[in-house]
Amino acid sequence: MASSMSTENPQLSINLVCFNEKDLLRNALRYIKKAQISIPYEVVVLDNSSQDQDEVMDMVSVEYPEAIRLAEKTNTGFTQAVNTCARHSKGTYLFNMNPDVVVLPGQLEQMVAFLKERPNVGMMGPKLLNFDGTVQGSAFQFTTPQIALYRRTPLGRSAFAKRRIQEFLLQDGWDWNSERKVDWVLGAAVMYRRSVAEELGHLDENLFLYFSDTDFAWRLWENGYMVVYYPEAMLYHYYQKSSGGTLSLSSLFNFAFRKHLQDGVTFFRKHLGDPNPRLQKMAALK
Repeated sequence: MASSMSTENPQLSINLVCFNEKDLLRNALRYIKKAQISIPYEVVVLDNSSQDQDEVMDMVSVEYPEAIRLAEKTNTGFTQAVNTCARHSKGTYLFNMNPDVVVLPGQLEQMVAFLKERPNVGMMGPKLLNFDGTVQGSAFQFTTPQIALYRRTPLGRSAFAKRRIQEFLLQDGWDWNSERKVDWVLGAAVMYRRSVAEELGHLDENLFLYFSDTDFAWRLWENGYMVVYYPEAMLYHYYQKSSGGTLSLSSLFNFAFRKHLQDGVTFFRKHLGDPNPRLQKMAALK
């Protein structure tokens, strides 16, 4: 089957943001090409001030010459970069994927078909697989300051804290093979309609690197849209625990860790005290 790469009237925009991930990006682009996507689509690549930015741009021009190539001279933050990709793309559906995600044949078409059939779904995430075939948790409850504290400090060692963390991670007997309405899905690979993003004002750029997927899902639920985990579509993801770990003095000097804390404070200030919008909507539907 021939690929349906289109820069005129794409149904789907595949948006990738790269920051010092040239090799992963190359791999991602090659698998997009191998997937032979059958609907009209385009690829948008933004390099967010990588140390080897010129090499990244040269590589993209060789691997995927049809791609729209964008380059930022300073690191604008992941969230702003995603929004920049959206502004430079034309697709009815936006698929944001990290460079460490591998696209499989037929899966993106299936995700688009799902959204076409379900206009009340604002955003959906596929099943993500580790490369040994095991399922990678990619749907979650909305986090709270309490959960953040449990995950970052020795307080998380108590039986009660461990149980709450399991609930947050949906590890308490959750069926990862069943379609479910969820609080939020991991932003490493998500699809949503352009019209919905424009209605909500896209991602909140006050969040530099983290929590933008969580915040976007929160606002979707607040505005009457659903967020769905959709395991019929499957992709591979090279999971890297870049922002995990316990709070320590040395971790405060780690850029990603500090941004995680800062974005967490911004998110909690924005939503602390507000009721869970998914639970409110689901209660209203009963």
